Amino acid sequence: MALSRHIDPDELLKACSDHPHYSLLTGTTNNPTTHKPVYGLSNIPKFTLPESGIPKSAAYQLLHDEMELDGAPILNVASFVNTGMDEHADKLFAENVNKNLVDFDEYPATQAIHTRCISILADLWKVPKGCKAIGTATTGSSEAIMLGGLAMKKRWQERMKQAGKDIHKPGPNIVFGANAQVALEKFARYFDVEARLVPVSVESRFVRICKEFFLLILLMMLHLGHGS
Repeated sequence: MALSRHIDPDELLKACSDHPHYSLLTGTTNNPTTHKPVYGLSNIPKFTLPESGIPKSAAYQLLHDEMELDGAPILNVASFVNTGMDEHADKLFAENVNKNLVDFDEYPATQAIHTRCISILADLWKVPKGCKAIGTATTGSSEAIMLGGLAMKKRWQERMKQAGKDIHKPGPNIVFGANAQVALEKFARYFDVEARLVPVSVESRFVRICKEFFLLILLMMLHLGHGS
């Protein structure tokens, strides 16, 4: 659990302002809207730009120390991230971090790799031979769910229009287990899709089909372990 969820440094300093050891912090002001004097700096604002710049080493150290309040990634097994990465993957990230990976004109090799990844996933998911797989890279699973869900909604709307049916009443719905990723509920809320959650219990061993108005019946369950 992230330490920053439990400790507010500014509130802690305020609570300790009467402690005799507090006077050892010479020149400090108990102002939660400024960074405290550290590494030879005067107070600098947290929420506005300072009047003058600060050394890059000091800026690094301030942010580094503040981010130390976050949880340790190696202990994070519950938020859809890698808890560890091979050193070669780290090296690739470092070598390409300054590239704009969506600028395919400037970085065509990236586009070629991107296209191959889509092909690999299409083959993994048994896309029929001769069919053109369409896909795109995203910055995470939540964005992927939003884009995939929106594509399903558009296809559903076209299907309903071709059948001469109203696309607004009763509108589409999506069915998934109550233990599925929370981004699915966000998708339903953001894009006006009714979410129908199936309780996860011994008794709920079936899914009620919602006739022609369902977008997707999603069988998805979260698991803990090596990050996705």
